[in-house]
Amino acid sequence: MPKSLIITIALMIVTASLKLEAQSCKHLLDATSPVDTFYTNKMVYLYKIPMGKTIKLTRVLYSSTSYNLNIIKDDQEKKIALKVIDSKTQNVFWDNAKENYNPDLNICFGSTRRVTIEISAIKEDYQSSSDCVAFIIKSLVFDSFPEDEVVPEPPTPNW
Repeated sequence: MPKSLIITIALMIVTASLKLEAQSCKHLLDATSPVDTFYTNKMVYLYKIPMGKTIKLTRVLYSSTSYNLNIIKDDQEKKIALKVIDSKTQNVFWDNAKENYNPDLNICFGSTRRVTIEISAIKEDYQSSSDCVAFIIKSLVFDSFPEDEVVPEPPTPNW
């Protein structure tokens, strides 16, 4: 059997196991707020993040678009760090550790930027009951409003 086939099969098994682990967190989908009249697009990512581990996502955030980044977790005592970093300059735009690990961020850029979003489970003295985390990105393109219409305030989450 060729080496490349063995490597391909091994990668497929690892990928399948990671997807199965994330699917065990799909109960968090019920806890996410629905798309409303303010935010028109919504993406939800489900992860299992053990203590001390970090997940890095690279995304393009477009100009004239307002983004709401939100973290939902099973264990409310678990601290999840969220950083938004410019991929080119490595400048940290936002770090929720400076805001007592606030799980909610509204952000907008004047120009399109490629960013790295780091989601980390902070090590604590207690053992977490769950590693499940839902990361939600909601967006609104400002060009979708007529010039004379006032952009409404975002709704307050009620979960």
